[in-house]
Amino acid sequence: TTVYFNGGKVVITGSDCEGTDAALTSGNSKVVFNGTEGNLTFEGAVCAINYGENRYTFETLAEAVEYAKNGETIEMLESVELPAYIDVAEKNITINLNSCNIVAKYNGDATAFGVAANAKLTINGEGTVEGATMAVWARGTNGAKVTINGGTYYGCAEGFAKGGRSVIYASSGNTINIYGGRF
Repeated sequence: TTVYFNGGKVVITGSDCEGTDAALTSGNSKVVFNGTEGNLTFEGAVCAINYGENRYTFETLAEAVEYAKNGETIEMLESVELPAYIDVAEKNITINLNSCNIVAKYNGDATAFGVAANAKLTINGEGTVEGATMAVWARGTNGAKVTINGGTYYGCAEGFAKGGRSVIYASSGNTINIYGGRF
């Protein structure tokens, strides 16, 4: 399915529109503006993927991670509190913190990012990644790779379980490379 727009910008608003992004962008469906995909904007967007002059925005970071293709960068637009950890699986993506904060404090035991075997996550820019337990976990049996180029990272957040937790953690056979940041 292809939906063609020959000008303008699409803005989808309101609670009745939940899940609309998936309907417009999942499977073989796509939105085309003047012959190129782009400028699908959601009110209340917290992050975006830029395609040159075009931009797709997302109401949740989880939706952006699910939508992103290998090699793409998700730019944070607003700070967010996560309802569940962000699972990066079978992808090679970058998140630009863009001076925003990503906080995971659900159920008193939370990790912000879980990176599965053979997936790659790069985190750039200034901002904060905070988990009630861990900020970043390179999980799975092997092959997960995380590269951190900036930002501030917290684990064991105030008021949550302490002891035996890590700010960042790489399970056996996984790698976390740190080139900048504060922990």
